[in-house]
This record gives sequence, C-alpha cells and structure tokens, in this order.
Amino acid sequence: MSGAASGPGLPPPWTAPALVAVCADGRDLSDRVHARFGRAGFFQLVDPETMAVTLISNDENRAVAQGAGTGAVELLAERGVTALIATRVGPKAAEALRYAAIPVYAAADVTVGEAVAAFCRGGLARVDEV
Repeated sequence: MSGAASGPGLPPPWTAPALVAVCADGRDLSDRVHARFGRAGFFQLVDPETMAVTLISNDENRAVAQGAGTGAVELLAERGVTALIATRVGPKAAEALRYAAIPVYAAADVTVGEAVAAFCRGGLARVDEV
C-alpha cells in the first residue's frame, strides 16, 4: 500500500486554528474584511468550527498616530487568537505577529464569512507581510 493514510479515526491533513481574528469593517460575518490591520474598526474573533463570533472594538488602537498595528497584535494575543486574516499588515505589526506566533493569511475584497470559509478550506495564502 502506498499514499497518504486516511480513514475514520485518523486526523485530517490540516486542522483550522481554534480562534481566528478577522479585521472587519463592521460587526457581522457579512461585513467586509478591512483593508488595514491596525486601523480596522473591529476584530471579529471567529471559531471556525461553529462560526460563533466574538466582537472586539479596535477604537483605542486606531486613534493613535503610530503603533496601531502593534497595539492590535497585543489586543489579539491577550485573547488567545491563533490566526489572523487580513488584507494588509505593515512590517512592525508583522514582526509583532511573528513574535506572538500568530500566523497571517491574506484576504481582500471579500466578506468576513467568505474569508473564514476560504481559510477553513485551505484557500488563503499564509504570508509574513501583506
């Protein structure tokens, strides 16, 4: 016999992280993924298995002149986020995300729900800086 193992009781080849943060324009899965990570109005924390959403405001970070991205990373790390879906992450935020061991996946011009669904299918590219 050759090939990859599969069948009942064996783990799938890829398992989605437990808590995915998505930069969002609004409060619902039907809202768009925000274009800039640190300046997003909200982060939707999504459980990929249930699609349950916890909403976090990013007002404090988006109001600062500098450091919005690194402040947002701290906010997400404190909440146990295990992956981030974003359109654009700057170099300082990307470094902070690497330090926090939060991988980044790129999604643009889609809704939060569409981005999470693509992520769960393995359809989003992992990136260090977008």
